[in-house]
This record gives sequence, structure tokens and C-alpha cells, in this order.
Amino acid sequence: TLWNGIFMSYLLANWTIQPLLLVLLLLTVVPYVRGWRRIHGWMPDFATGRRLALFLTGVALLVVAMLSPLYWWSNYLLSARSVQKVLLCMLAPPLLWLSAPLVMMRAGVPMTWRRRVRPLAAALRASDGMTAPLRQPVVTVMLFVSVFLLWHDPTMVGLSLRNNMLHVTSLWVLLVVALIYWRQIVGAGAPPGTGLGSTMSGWAAAAYLLAAEIPNMMAGVSIAFIATPLYAHYVDARSAIGPLPVTVQEDQMIAGAIVWVIGSLVYVSSIVLVVNRIFTREGGDQPVPRRTWDIDEKFIAPGLEHRLTQPDYARANWGQD
Repeated sequence: TLWNGIFMSYLLANWTIQPLLLVLLLLTVVPYVRGWRRIHGWMPDFATGRRLALFLTGVALLVVAMLSPLYWWSNYLLSARSVQKVLLCMLAPPLLWLSAPLVMMRAGVPMTWRRRVRPLAAALRASDGMTAPLRQPVVTVMLFVSVFLLWHDPTMVGLSLRNNMLHVTSLWVLLVVALIYWRQIVGAGAPPGTGLGSTMSGWAAAAYLLAAEIPNMMAGVSIAFIATPLYAHYVDARSAIGPLPVTVQEDQMIAGAIVWVIGSLVYVSSIVLVVNRIFTREGGDQPVPRRTWDIDEKFIAPGLEHRLTQPDYARANWGQD
């Protein structure tokens, strides 16, 4: 059909080239894969195929959000912009952290390169105390919520979409803040004892997720059910691209539903996983066999322990051998 042909032409032709992103992806993917192969050789239970798949999936989502035709369509469809937010805010960051990127990439960097960056690493460690307040959960969740609510602001949408540099910058800011936010929940996927994992308690993690879910849901519902077009940019953009299969109002409803429904699925499912982890005794003691927990030594009154060794008591309780 006509619309299918138009869609396929845009799908194949409207890819975006962002040199900075391509260079960063190269500098990330190559060390990660190299480090994963090294660690997999002597610690296969940690460097699993699942972690590699999570990392590559997260990278693929970044490519879809920032390089694929989705980036181009976000100039004309609010729903495409909402998909970008879902990918950059809710899906890619936790997948990347679950893949243990810091550990894998460090193992994948050649030793000569590590020596060269040691002064920089030492400087970063020295500034750790200064940046510690910015890593507090209350601060990170407030920063995350503020950025994504500002990202939905009609004025900011118009400004960023009229300037390609601002558009790219807004996506980078959204991604960086989302990585900081999800780092608190997921940690770096590192083994215990490395100091890289998340130290947040289960109930704190659930509250942390809920603090982002409620504003996200309210933003999605507001966008979906408002009676008039909220974003003047998308009204004006129709004259540049021509007719589309959905009206501005329908596109706005779809966009709000994407933010609301998919966002709620991500946050609520994460809360369920966190709460389930609280009530699951991972690594806890196995049930004590009955022969152990109800032995007479545990029930005999203090001072009468000597009776356990008397023959009459033994025959009455355990029978004759």
C-alpha cells in the first residue's frame, strides 16, 4: 500500500550520523567484548552469555533511539519522541548496568592504556568525596524526575526540536541522568565485595522506584487525555511533512499512553522484583531437619541435662538399640 511504501522509504533512508555517539559506542563495545571474553575464561559464572546479551541489547536500544529513523520521526511525531524516552530512560540504562560494564571494560582495556589513565583515575578517586552528595538516592531521583518532566515541557520541546544540536544534547542529558538513576537500583552488576554493586536496601529501592513512577504516570496521563494539542511544534511540523496516518491529537494520545503504560510496566515490574527479593531468603539457611530441631537437648530444662544420659530415660524416649 501507499503508506507501507512511504514508511519503508523513511525507515531505510532517514538514519542519523552522530560521530560522538559512534566513537563512544566503539570505545565501549570493543573493551567490553574483549573483557567479557577474558573473564569468561576463568569466571564463567560471572561473565555469562546473559550478561553479554544484556549489554548488546542495551547498545542496540541506544542506536535505535539516537541513530535510527526514530530520531528523525521524533521531529514530526510526539509518539516517536515518547518511544525515545522509554528507550533512553527506562530500558537501556538498567540493561547496561546489569551487564556489569565497569568490570568487563576494565578487564578489556590493555595494560599499557590502564597505566596511562592511572593519573586520571586517581584524580577521580580524589574527587569522590566532593561528588558523594550528588550520588545520594534522594538527590538522584529528584534530578531524574526534574529532567524528564522538563523534557516533556512544551517550551523545551519546541526549543530542542528547532535546533539539532539542542535535540542531540537533550537526548544525552536524558541518558546520562537515567544512567545515574538506575545505577542506584541495579548497581554495576559487579561481584560482591568489589564495592561496585548497589548498597540500597530493598524497601528503599521500592520507594526510589515509586518516586519516579508516580510523576511519570501523571505526565503520561496528562498528555494522553488533554483535550487540545499541547505541543505547538508538532502542529507546525505537519505543514513540513504533509499528511500522516494519525492526527496531532491522536498522536498526542498515543504518546501519552506510551509514557504512561510502558513506563508503569517498567517501574511496577521493577518494584515487584525488588519486593520479591526482600521476601526471598536468598542464601538463607535451609529448613532444619526435624531430627535436629526437636532433639531433647533443646527442650530439657536447665540443670537436668544429666538425665539425657540415664539408661531409663534413653529407653523411654528412643527405645532399645
